[in-house]
Amino acid sequence: MSVKKNETTKKKASETKAVVTKENVSNSKVLVSKTKKELTTTKKSAVSKLKAEVKEVKKEKQKKDLTSINDQSAENIDKNKISKAHVFTIKSNEKKQNHGKIGEIKNDIARATGHRKRAIAKVSCSKNNAKLAISVNNLDYKRFFTKLIHQNIVMSPFVLLDIKTGYVVNAEVFGGGKSGQADALKLGISRCLSLLSEEYSKILRKNSFLTRDARIVEPKKAGLKKARKREQFSKR
Repeated sequence: MSVKKNETTKKKASETKAVVTKENVSNSKVLVSKTKKELTTTKKSAVSKLKAEVKEVKKEKQKKDLTSINDQSAENIDKNKISKAHVFTIKSNEKKQNHGKIGEIKNDIARATGHRKRAIAKVSCSKNNAKLAISVNNLDYKRFFTKLIHQNIVMSPFVLLDIKTGYVVNAEVFGGGKSGQADALKLGISRCLSLLSEEYSKILRKNSFLTRDARIVEPKKAGLKKARKREQFSKR
């Protein structure tokens, strides 16, 4: 009988322990859920506060920017008024007339650039009662271009328009070879003449003197001697 009593007491004790552990686990879960909810609420409140602060800062910046823009616009209006007041004092010859990519005219002097291959020619042309004079890099064009072919290329715009006197041309040429430089100078001269008179521009455009020759040397390929030249194939 004593043995049976001991077994019953042990069972009761184990059952009470299990009940106690289950209650403890449930209580701990409730506590964890409560703490999680509290943390989420605190995080949300902190994030909302930060967003509100950021919005206030942005609004202040926008206000400052608007005030600065208004001040600048007022200054610009005053400057425009001053410039308009002084427009009538500028002479017509001193105004700069832009003609896009072709060139420009300033003080009755036409300026334009010509390109061909890797050569560039910066040309300035003006009307003059004296003879036709063309200087290239502070030299006469016949001294700079020793070959007759290049001299004819340079003079071709004047020959086409039948001009023998009345123009002075100063050019600065660099890059490329002599043939490329001659073609670049031809393009620059024809552009300057087209700026000085509309009749010349029509004739030059008809004869394609104002179109840039875009042909260039094809680049060399790897493994070949030139762009397309290969080594001779040997069967033996």
